Amino acid sequence: MIELLFAVVLSQQQIQDQCIYQAGVASRVQEARHEGDDWETFQAKTQKIYKDDEGYHNLLGIAYLVYHEASIEFSPDQVFELIFDACNAGHKKTPITKQEFNL
Repeated sequence: MIELLFAVVLSQQQIQDQCIYQAGVASRVQEARHEGDDWETFQAKTQKIYKDDEGYHNLLGIAYLVYHEASIEFSPDQVFELIFDACNAGHKKTPITKQEFNL
């Protein structure tokens, strides 16, 4: 039982770490926007820095959301909070009752 509880806590920590990472990336992307980079410029700059791998595509996915969904008026801190909250909300599971499960 203790091992199971530890595994759940570890999983929650991994989720927190993932959300912090995504929100941090989003915050840095918003800083680039405030410095005047448009989407195409951002893509060109990052393509020169990063190799074409999963990490790069994850970065572009986060950046795309920031460029196309977040207001340029938002501060990097506001973007951090929005992405962090959205990430956490996406990982929350609602309890399923036995009756719902047996539909």
